[in-house]
Amino acid sequence: MTMLAAVASISAWGQGAASPQKAFDGYFECRTLAEHNTQDLIPSKESVDTLCYNLGVNNGLMLSGNGFFDSYGEINIFRFLTGLETAMENGGPVNEYVIDNEWAALFEISPYEMNSIFKRYLAARQQDHGISKAATDSTCYLLGVNCGILIKQYEFFDSCDEINLTEILLGIEDGLKFGTPATGSEEDLEWASKFKSNPYQMVEIVNSFLTAKDHYKKEVNRLTEEYFLIINAKREGIKKTESGLQYIVRSQGEGDKPIAPDTVNVDYTCYLMDGTIIDEGQNMEFTLDKVIKGFQEGLGLIGKGGDMTIYVPHYLAYGENGTNGVEPYSLIIFDIKLHDFTHEAAENDAESE
Repeated sequence: MTMLAAVASISAWGQGAASPQKAFDGYFECRTLAEHNTQDLIPSKESVDTLCYNLGVNNGLMLSGNGFFDSYGEINIFRFLTGLETAMENGGPVNEYVIDNEWAALFEISPYEMNSIFKRYLAARQQDHGISKAATDSTCYLLGVNCGILIKQYEFFDSCDEINLTEILLGIEDGLKFGTPATGSEEDLEWASKFKSNPYQMVEIVNSFLTAKDHYKKEVNRLTEEYFLIINAKREGIKKTESGLQYIVRSQGEGDKPIAPDTVNVDYTCYLMDGTIIDEGQNMEFTLDKVIKGFQEGLGLIGKGGDMTIYVPHYLAYGENGTNGVEPYSLIIFDIKLHDFTHEAAENDAESE
């Protein structure tokens, strides 16, 4: 679909009056259209299957090398998959350096107990003590949790539905069956030939998949933003600056307008296009040269008491790489009320007198 055809197909969404809530209308349609127009960039089923198999092999080699199991048949696959799926749903804690009890409560067994449970299980195996079914089941569940957390952490997949679980399990089975190579640091081609794909190429497989996935995600975000801005520009009351910043002023305010590096006092709420609030504050004071370019430019359009919404394209916000909580090529939206500001030049003149 050409750009003109794409815009024509969704331009009817841009006819309503603008407001902070109304401004997000059409986002999901824009994203669906962007995803449709980037289908050829989605990592192929073959690359997904190869990655999943290698992730499984990596887990199988770890289980074999650390002495968790002697064979695939000893694993409670149901408990492993339950743990993996739970971890894919909930991911890891926001702050890995702080105990997050609320996050841990989402699991049947707290991930914070992982190390102690693994140590007891491995000690029992090494000492040839009888291992209860409950101990094996707990270990298998937490091994699945560990696998799921790593998959989420490295952003291989966003949900369990994207994973070929059959290939992961086959990889685990082969990893346990064939074990580690006997040649140490040298490549053991005879050992590698036993696997569906060469374990020595695991790093290349992972990097290739992540590169393709990252390119797809960025292109979807870029097109979503592009479509959204085209639609949003048609809404009643929306204006656009030369830089591409879009805005609507609800109250112009009075007097001069702030410029960097003035100190401003504002209320603001920052949203993603889907309406997710990523930051907000009241009576916040900071120098205007310390914030993103789009915020600087937008605030420079109103005076004291002014109230506005700005729509900041990625190149005036967090760019092609994004930041914590903001994906690459993300347009962000601010509701802003400017209470007051102090001209930096005026402060310097007063000090010199």
